[in-house]
Amino acid sequence: MTVFRSTRMAGALAWAVLLSAIIVALLYLNSAAASAWAGSGPPTTVPEAWMQRAFAHLCYATGAQLIGFGAFRVIRRLPGFDRMGLVLALFAIIAVAVPRIRGIILVRRCVDAGGRWDGAAFRCDG
Repeated sequence: MTVFRSTRMAGALAWAVLLSAIIVALLYLNSAAASAWAGSGPPTTVPEAWMQRAFAHLCYATGAQLIGFGAFRVIRRLPGFDRMGLVLALFAIIAVAVPRIRGIILVRRCVDAGGRWDGAAFRCDG
């Protein structure tokens, strides 16, 4: 009876984690769409910053989904080991890191070309 109860709890936890990740991903997707609209739709003085935010939130949504699916697989296979769940977690970390890495590359490229980086506008001046 203990194994059955523990299996049911693990299954319920796995589904709760997956549904939470889906909700987080949907919120980030909504923010990405709104940010993309703000960057390309109405007149704004910082369209690059809005587009970077849209890109970042799209990456975060992807990361949330990957973490959700990875955690779902790992929890459902406990106490065993699931490589695919860990691979999904690794891809989630990469997806979340991509916007930061992109920002670093753009800043370096700007500074190396002799420009001045405007962080608030997310663009190179000069």
